[in-house]
Amino acid sequence: SGMPGATGTPSSPVDRGGRFELAVDPGTWRLVVVDLLTNLELEITDEFECTAGSAVTKDLTLACGAVRVRFTGLADDDSLAGRKLFFASAADDAPAGDPMSWRQFQSVRLDPSSRELLLILPLAEMRLGLSADVGGDAGTSVTAKAGEVLVVELDAAMK
Repeated sequence: SGMPGATGTPSSPVDRGGRFELAVDPGTWRLVVVDLLTNLELEITDEFECTAGSAVTKDLTLACGAVRVRFTGLADDDSLAGRKLFFASAADDAPAGDPMSWRQFQSVRLDPSSRELLLILPLAEMRLGLSADVGGDAGTSVTAKAGEVLVVELDAAMK
């Protein structure tokens, strides 16, 4: 059954088989799939009705791909303590309702001993960087591809 999300809406983790179950009140609903690491919305479904006592099955196909970010330029004793990986949507022409239409800007705090990070990103151009200046032409451009793991190297040496 569902558990309350941060906004009081039902939420549920996904099991290893990609299944989940939510207990909701009757009404009009839509599903929003959010990556818990990046907090990016990966899918927003069309609205659907749920009646009392009914079970609704939805098959979702997420338009996303994996990007492995490797941090280079670090000496053996260097740490990423206190540093963040910033990312933002680079698309100006995303259609309304598309998760990328809000030009999402997020960051992930890096594990001090980390040398790489696996991200699940929408299939849209994103800009990645180790500073908050990732918009426009700053940062490294990456576009995730379904069914592939792209590898991106970012220079993490302190300058």
